[in-house]
Amino acid sequence: MRIAPTLAMGMLPLLALACAPVLPGVVLDDTAEDSDTDDSDTDDTAEEDYDLPLCINELMPSNDRALVLEDGSSPDWVELHNDGWDPVDLAGWTLRREAAGEGDESVEGVEHDLGENGVLERGEWLLLYADAGTTPGHLPYDLSSDGGSLLLQAPDRGGERLAFGHVETDFSVERETDCCDSDDCLSTVYVGTPGADNAP
Repeated sequence: MRIAPTLAMGMLPLLALACAPVLPGVVLDDTAEDSDTDDSDTDDTAEEDYDLPLCINELMPSNDRALVLEDGSSPDWVELHNDGWDPVDLAGWTLRREAAGEGDESVEGVEHDLGENGVLERGEWLLLYADAGTTPGHLPYDLSSDGGSLLLQAPDRGGERLAFGHVETDFSVERETDCCDSDDCLSTVYVGTPGADNAP
């Protein structure tokens, strides 16, 4: 399912997951009821062939005891994975929180520059703590168990959007297998597998 960049939170179904590619220079919007644009020149092949080397592989929007850090904190988290053939320099990559759950008044529309994390080697995972932190490895926002939407963008502004509905505490939203690209390969898993393979 494709999700428009301006999707309102009221349109995010609870207990529903969706991931969608975002192509360079293209706004994907299946919520528009009408369009004056002539689609006859649309290059569908180019859309299908766009291949992003990174993905939002897993996230936990309500962490209590599933992952506890050395300082005793248990932040929400997001896991990125390099499923491509080459190392990826994260300079110019961003991870944006677009929307939070219904009734969540915390900050929305915050974009985080991933460049501080250096290079993500082929097959590696990057675990980011969503706790409104300001140090490397921490995102300047948290997540909401009521649902939300994250946008991962490459330097060419291509990317992917992952939207999720209500998720119970200590359950993650993960792709089975890593970086699979269909809606039906997303599931919720108790405790999750931060920094490791998502085995079906």
